[in-house]
Amino acid sequence: MDKKRTAFFSIFLFLAINVFSLSNAIEGYYGQEDERVYGAVAVALISTILATTAFFIWRKAEYKK
Repeated sequence: MDKKRTAFFSIFLFLAINVFSLSNAIEGYYGQEDERVYGAVAVALISTILATTAFFIWRKAEYKK
């Protein structure tokens, strides 16, 4: 697969990871499980950074002309 398609699919993958991690963080917060909250928020932040990076790679490949 080319770079544009890989970046496009990775955006959705990282956003799915982000949604799952944030739902775990919310459940951990209401259950007062601090370790679960910190771990889930850390994973969500990393996936957000990766999704943003993938977006800029995709945008550069899409509007190359």
